[in-house]
Amino acid sequence: MLNLNARDIGDNWSCQTQGQTRGQTRGQTRGQTLYHIVCHYLFKYFNIIIIITIIIITSAVLLYKGSRKLAHQFWYNQPVNFIINRNTGIRVIKSEMPKSTKWTNFKNISFYSLYDKDFSLEKIQKFLTHNYARQYMYAPLHLSAYLRGHNSPVFIGCYTADINNIVGCVTAYPLNIIAKNAKIKYVYYVDNLCVKTDMRGKNIAPQMIDTLHHHIRNNTDVTKVSLFKRENYTNNYIVPIVCYNTSLYHIDNWFHTKYSLHASASVLEVSKQNINLLYNFIYTTTKFEVLIFPELSNVEALIEAKQLFIKILIVDEHVSAIYMFRDTNTLYDGVKCIECIGSINNQKHKQFFVNGFFYVLENLYSKHNFKILQMENQSDNRLITKNITKKWSPHNIVPISWFFYNYIYPQQIPEKVLILA
Repeated sequence: MLNLNARDIGDNWSCQTQGQTRGQTRGQTRGQTLYHIVCHYLFKYFNIIIIITIIIITSAVLLYKGSRKLAHQFWYNQPVNFIINRNTGIRVIKSEMPKSTKWTNFKNISFYSLYDKDFSLEKIQKFLTHNYARQYMYAPLHLSAYLRGHNSPVFIGCYTADINNIVGCVTAYPLNIIAKNAKIKYVYYVDNLCVKTDMRGKNIAPQMIDTLHHHIRNNTDVTKVSLFKRENYTNNYIVPIVCYNTSLYHIDNWFHTKYSLHASASVLEVSKQNINLLYNFIYTTTKFEVLIFPELSNVEALIEAKQLFIKILIVDEHVSAIYMFRDTNTLYDGVKCIECIGSINNQKHKQFFVNGFFYVLENLYSKHNFKILQMENQSDNRLITKNITKKWSPHNIVPISWFFYNYIYPQQIPEKVLILA
């Protein structure tokens, strides 16, 4: 048996402690020495380290820019606001007349007005019907309604391989714009950009965009700026005006119970006789950062063609809300679709505003047999969508981006934007 008294234990503990202390001291000495060595070399080669770091960062940025330019060669040679440039302010990018590029092609691309004798709008309509990704119900009345009633020129472009063979088409028409701190008053909305199915991937769309820009700049001085809308577009290199999701809903089972209005409320359908009430309200509203809309006479043409349905909710003889709908002329699985482009709530009671929407939608559903609702989640539509999703789920969601061409403007939240185009 091992006998240890208190003194033995104390001596052993003291020896262990002294050993540990000496070990810690040697460790600290080695650590301090290493620290001094590192500091010495850091200070000695500080400038070289900084230069190498800058080179690495610069090379990474240039490599990223280069990869983006290779992936999007066309757009990186166009006057658009690139995210990587971190532009500030609000301004036109290029005021001077554009120079011809490898994408400028007046040999194959011709432009027409709606009234040219040698131009057939019906031919364009048939081309869109057969070559758009979705099943369109385009009719000449529909297409012409969007191109009529403008105070500035409308442009219709056709890319032809020969006289009778249309390979691509595009349209552009002017819209009014009211944007805070922006000096421009008009933009050209580029629409119906379509390339023949078996000719895609051959740079025809870039040629049409570039050539259209040249044609607009050389044929009108109304504006230097164009507007694009892209569906299913997750943009990570151009600064958009606004991004949001469009939601599609089947509405067949929404109206088993009829919606009613408060006794103090009534709905006024906008027509040629009362359209001034709509425009007076639009020009006096200040809730939006960006407001883009057509000429009054163009809206009249769209209403007359039953392409646009605008309803005003009147409460005690005051405008309480405005709801803007459009016939998309699109069939989804053989079913007609109506789009709520935007809305304006002009009162404090949100539920009153939402109930007014359902009342108006029910009327359009029963009168025109629309079975699918497409909600553009901009403006005050977001209040409506929030209420809809409490009861129903969308069967499809499509990301949307709007962006300027040849203009720098900061991105806005969807609630602060209303684009009627």
